[in-house]
Amino acid sequence: MEIKEAKKISNSLKPFIQIGKRGLNEEVIKEIEKNLKKRKLIKIKCLKYYIESIEGNNNKEKIKKTAEIISEKTKSKIISIIGFNITIAKGLTKVK
Repeated sequence: MEIKEAKKISNSLKPFIQIGKRGLNEEVIKEIEKNLKKRKLIKIKCLKYYIESIEGNNNKEKIKKTAEIISEKTKSKIISIIGFNITIAKGLTKVK
């Protein structure tokens, strides 16, 4: 699957994982990795409570930082960030 195709598919995906009160802990990272192995492309929803618990003023930046942490820890690629939803993928090819 190419990145361009992944972006199209991600629009119709429902979130597989929610990040809530417990935050982005090792248990959540393991669940994300498990889902990435099965599906290669997953959507993650950041609940409002989680976003409010992170330091900073701008929700967009908080979600972007969360996506970067997830991407780094799972060795995956950020496909899109829309609202409170992050879509990531693993094992994609680049469009030439």
